[in-house]
Amino acid sequence: YLVVLGGPFALGWFGHTWLEKNLGMRWWLAPVGLSTVLATLGPFVYAYLKKQAEEMLKKELAKTKIQATFDGLTGLMGRRAFVESVQGDIAKCGREKLPYAVLMVDLDFFKEKNDTYGHLAGDQILQEVATRLTRVVRQGDLLGRFGGEEFILFLPDTNLQVATMVAQRLKESVSLATFEVRGVSLKQTLSVGVAIYPEDGETLDLLIAKADEALY
Repeated sequence: YLVVLGGPFALGWFGHTWLEKNLGMRWWLAPVGLSTVLATLGPFVYAYLKKQAEEMLKKELAKTKIQATFDGLTGLMGRRAFVESVQGDIAKCGREKLPYAVLMVDLDFFKEKNDTYGHLAGDQILQEVATRLTRVVRQGDLLGRFGGEEFILFLPDTNLQVATMVAQRLKESVSLATFEVRGVSLKQTLSVGVAIYPEDGETLDLLIAKADEALY
């Protein structure tokens, strides 16, 4: 708007003498003509800039959503995204009277490795553990990082017997592995707590609490 309104005015005010010398008494047609051209182009320029701004905003929002959804270290869903993602499966299991399992996974004595070898070493172990857990989960299962060295799994249409088998595979996938960290070969074990709907609770929060209690 400054260009559209101020440009022609500045041309007429500061360039009056030059315009009158070159155009004669009709010098005023130049600023008026410029004003008409700018006023015509203005809406198109505005629409273009608005479109560019909206596209940039969409990209930033998408980037922010991805960052909020996935844990930056492990690439797994974060706690909030995990809770939101399982709601549809929970509702389906409830309607169809199907059991489902919630598993809490915690790395045993993980703090000692952080204190001994540093947090970068701890991050490396977390990344490798996440990769190994991902290989174990079945199609349709959901895996997320709950926080710190804790992971959480949702197993739809799963009873206690099957959930226990999955938990055992999770433990073996990590305990049988060797982690090469800063030139040192380390072992890592994990513990798993299992809670089943509806025996252990009928809400996700209660099942998480029960699985966490079983974990300890």
